[in-house]
Amino acid sequence: MLRSSLAALLLLALLGCKHGPAPADGDEAPPYPLAAHAWRAKLRARLRETRVTQAYEGVPLEQVLHDLDRRSGVNIRLDQALVEKPKVDLLVIHVRLRDCPADQALDAVLAPLGLAWALREEMVYVARPEQLPSAPPGEDVAERIVAAKVELAADAERRATQTRLAGMTITVEYADMPLESVLDDLSGRGKVPIRFERTELVPPKGSRGVRMSPHDVHFASVLGMVLEERGLGFRWRGAEIRVVTLAEALDALKVEQGDAVLRQKKVTLDASEVRLRDLAGLLKQATQIEVLLDEATWKRQEKVNLKCADLDLRDLLRKITEDARCATVLLDGTVYFLSKEE
Repeated sequence: MLRSSLAALLLLALLGCKHGPAPADGDEAPPYPLAAHAWRAKLRARLRETRVTQAYEGVPLEQVLHDLDRRSGVNIRLDQALVEKPKVDLLVIHVRLRDCPADQALDAVLAPLGLAWALREEMVYVARPEQLPSAPPGEDVAERIVAAKVELAADAERRATQTRLAGMTITVEYADMPLESVLDDLSGRGKVPIRFERTELVPPKGSRGVRMSPHDVHFASVLGMVLEERGLGFRWRGAEIRVVTLAEALDALKVEQGDAVLRQKKVTLDASEVRLRDLAGLLKQATQIEVLLDEATWKRQEKVNLKCADLDLRDLLRKITEDARCATVLLDGTVYFLSKEE
């Protein structure tokens, strides 16, 4: 029996199976490879945040990409096989952009040419769709965590703006005024950015103007009336108001209501001397809510103690924020534990 065991161990050694100490807790990586995809999420966020107002008429594609590169600060590279094509084959014939996120601007410019883009080696790579790399596993989680951090950073400003606008009434008179001009006027009155979420939502030139003269009406009601008759609505994105389709506005409202319901969820926990990542697992078990951590929070080794009975989830997250010295965000039905040090 002993000889058999020794033979088995020798065979494992020959096959390259190593029996060494387990990695230290601090070296353990999260189950989703955030560090590997952090640059992807940051580049996507930068593209979404960059707004483009420009008309491209018969402009070489390389020139358009250089312009978008300059505006966004994101390196954009054209596939070498396309660089060598005659310039006349890659002309951007007719693309008009107004307050358009740079990622959507790329789509609008490339689609008519049968091209697409993807992130590769910390840059935007433009090529034929069949030549683009597929999105690697874990990228979606990294983007969601970056979005939660953006939400956290904008939360205080958004709440203050929402509170201010909730008590604000306005009197206006619009006589066949273009929708874009009306939104600019409301943006100035409310001191809040109002943007179209996508360039295709911008009404074409010559569209019917806005005619209304509300007197002493709440700001949000006026904005809603202006948009609804055109099949549009609005939702908050960070500290900005974004114009979207009416269906998207209703979906956003459902998500907000869903998060409000989650905040009222009662939680019972008894956690002693646990790390944050273990606390996240206990919270997920107790609530059946997805819980994600950024990498810095995942690797923290401090132990926390948390005991509660039938505590409102909103109050529990506030308590975790105080006791564990990390930020917590509830966004689209997911709880995020985020480092305050980044």
